[in-house]
Amino acid sequence: MPRFTMDLNPKLDKVLTELSDNKEVPKSEIIRRAVAYYSYLEEGREAGKRITMIDEKNKTVQEILLP
Repeated sequence: MPRFTMDLNPKLDKVLTELSDNKEVPKSEIIRRAVAYYSYLEEGREAGKRITMIDEKNKTVQEILLP
């Protein structure tokens, strides 16, 4: 299996650590999931779909734009 090494700034490491702790999975799994989610969203965007988040409480919709 290929390996990948990356340097993280302290802020990103803190976010990754918090996600890892909250989900009780290794940091590597958080990164795997993030890549999978990004790939899925990118495929939808390329197919002409819009990505939105709906706030049920405030009844607002926010469109998500991928870089």
